[in-house]
Amino acid sequence: MHEKQGKKDFLKKSYLLRSVFSHPAYNFAPIKQIFAMITTILKDKILKTNQWKRMDNPYNGIPMVKEMADRIRQSFQPGWEDRYSSGYSDGWYYIYRTGSEICRFRLEELADGMTYITDTQRCRDTATAFMALRSFVYTIVHRWKKVTG
Repeated sequence: MHEKQGKKDFLKKSYLLRSVFSHPAYNFAPIKQIFAMITTILKDKILKTNQWKRMDNPYNGIPMVKEMADRIRQSFQPGWEDRYSSGYSDGWYYIYRTGSEICRFRLEELADGMTYITDTQRCRDTATAFMALRSFVYTIVHRWKKVTG
């Protein structure tokens, strides 16, 4: 008897929720706007808290074939062996580990069709930033099939 009542209550609540959310008068636009504002504020706050400093580019002048540049643009989920991954925002590719940004760079495609890593910057110590960038590029070049499964 108690189980039947619980099932009836559940069905009644789910029907009410479906009817409210599917009603044509219900407008999700304000909620979406609020989430967009919160996301923008948090993103700006996170990006402004890091003090970005220029760092020497270990890949200065070294061209990348289109396939490697595409892999950087796709990124991958970091794992135990490949701990650094990238994210893209406002023209910058951010190298991060466990959600913490370490360095950033831009990709620049020249007329010769080759792509170059440019404008390297760090927000951590130089040694950590170099290691993160080199490990990330190593994964993109040599371990791509393993990280993308």
